[in-house]
Amino acid sequence: MIIEDWLLIFMALALVIVIWDVIRHRRMAKRIAEAQKMESIGRLAGGIAHDFNNMLAGISSAADFIKLKLGKKHELYRYAQIIVDSCIRASHLTHQLLLFSRSKSDTPMRIDVHAGLDETAYLLEHSVNSRVKVKIIKKAEKHEICGYPDLVHNLILNLGLNAKDAMPSGGVVTIATRNVNLSRADIRKAVLNAEPGEYLEVSVSDTGGGIPQNLRNKIFEPFFTTKGSERGTGLGLAAVYGIVRKHNGTITYESSSSGTVFHVYLPLADENCEMELYDPHPSCPLPAGIRSKIMVVDDEVVLRELLTDILKHFDAEVVSTGDSANAVELYKNTPGIDVVMLDVIMPEKSGLEVYHDLRKINPALKTVFMSGYTEDNNIQDVVATDENTLFVAKPYQISDVVDKVSKLLAKN
Repeated sequence: MIIEDWLLIFMALALVIVIWDVIRHRRMAKRIAEAQKMESIGRLAGGIAHDFNNMLAGISSAADFIKLKLGKKHELYRYAQIIVDSCIRASHLTHQLLLFSRSKSDTPMRIDVHAGLDETAYLLEHSVNSRVKVKIIKKAEKHEICGYPDLVHNLILNLGLNAKDAMPSGGVVTIATRNVNLSRADIRKAVLNAEPGEYLEVSVSDTGGGIPQNLRNKIFEPFFTTKGSERGTGLGLAAVYGIVRKHNGTITYESSSSGTVFHVYLPLADENCEMELYDPHPSCPLPAGIRSKIMVVDDEVVLRELLTDILKHFDAEVVSTGDSANAVELYKNTPGIDVVMLDVIMPEKSGLEVYHDLRKINPALKTVFMSGYTEDNNIQDVVATDENTLFVAKPYQISDVVDKVSKLLAKN
């Protein structure tokens, strides 16, 4: 009888282990499937951003050129400025898309998250809905992370705006920090996978009506919104997802009829994170002229012709082609080219392939890469290692283009 009892116990234990193993594998499979889905959406978002930036580049550059031609005293100047400003706002939308897609950026730096919270609170309190109050609670003793200042600012601001939108009749947005140690069990409950360890937790809560249960598995997808097209693009939480992933952090959230709270976990800065000051690229005044020979390679006809006109306005001699496959022949047959301006994504040959072909002819080639997809790892690696190579993002302003060309021409 004792043996039979022990056999029953062992069989029960074995059954429990098998059931637990099945549950664990199902959870793992679900997480992998979700990660793959978000990765695919991220790639799609990055592609959309690239195409949209190309379209914006034509509109913005044309309006900027009209401004240059008219002069500030012309009655139509302010309308051209409105077009440029609208393009800048639209480019912020594509920036949100690129934040969602997996991307590479400049060198990360040490950020004091507490230092920017008061500014974020001010921005939230002085935006549309004045009936929403913002409360800041700083409990974290360690509040420095290693990351990208503009992205971290956007991360907290997007969560704050999302919380504010959840309370159209007013309420309280609370932004709080604390230090936490995440275990593997904690991370299994989170949206993104991460390593166990010490984190800075930034929580953003609202007192709204909560997220409906049937919508919770969609909230981090781009363009998903419950606010209506007039109140939201559906990119806020998608951008949050991308920024947190970029910083090797993770997210959890709880929602009920009394409100929602998002918990963002960001790894603390270590000794390998250098102390650097964030220095946004300053705009430069336009030079009197660019007396040089420039080759433009861009498969977009409108952008190619517009860029040619802009460069000629500054006294540059310009040759151009929309056929990347024939770019090398054009370079060979045109002596005295000082700078080559290359679109990155083209149908026959990519800008990077053309660059490597031209470098075989001229190892000291001076190049400006242009793209609506600002986070191409291969291009950024070339720009980082080749001092004769620069990058300009689409949509670009005339000052951006002329500044990059002038910098390369100034090199011996």
